[in-house]
Amino acid sequence: MSTIVVRPASETDFNFAFDRIISAGGGLIERVLGGGREDRARKVMQVLWTAEPNPFYYQASLVAEIKGTPAGLLTSFDARNSDCASLSLPLLARAGGIRLIAYHCLHPLLGIQSQRLTAKTTDEWYINFIATAPRYQGLGVGNALMHEASQQARQVGLPKCSLFVEPANTPAIQLYRKHGFVKQYQLMKPVPFVKMTAYLANST
Repeated sequence: MSTIVVRPASETDFNFAFDRIISAGGGLIERVLGGGREDRARKVMQVLWTAEPNPFYYQASLVAEIKGTPAGLLTSFDARNSDCASLSLPLLARAGGIRLIAYHCLHPLLGIQSQRLTAKTTDEWYINFIATAPRYQGLGVGNALMHEASQQARQVGLPKCSLFVEPANTPAIQLYRKHGFVKQYQLMKPVPFVKMTAYLANST
């Protein structure tokens, strides 16, 4: 079995990260960042990837490699940090311009849901996205990334990790259950998502 190495993401990982985040986002990313268009979402996320802390900031991401090739991505952060948890309208305007702001004004439920998905909380490590490149699925990449996220949470003394997942994404839900995640509640509009939480042993 090939060795999986997990490292911090860098600015040069953008193209790999964007493809993985789009694959994990269930269509929500194209809407939140691109007004429904993937090409616009790419341009906006390229700004966010290197901007000040936000849910898409590269310094909140980990990359799993196999033989030096990116195989998986996980973005996560301390949900007590409002900067990481917030995708503010001024930042969206800077990245996407007035057209994107107008789209959000016309689709208020979208903005409400995207904010709820990354809301600031007091006691959890939030996993924003996790995705494995298709050719590396089934090799333990997701397990390696989930383990590292749990370690990050323990290092800052947080008692639990949380995430949202589409209810139809059975393989992902099975992975999360393997790591102790259980269902908390479900958001229905405009895109269905289930919140899952895992309580960590040996948190300080």
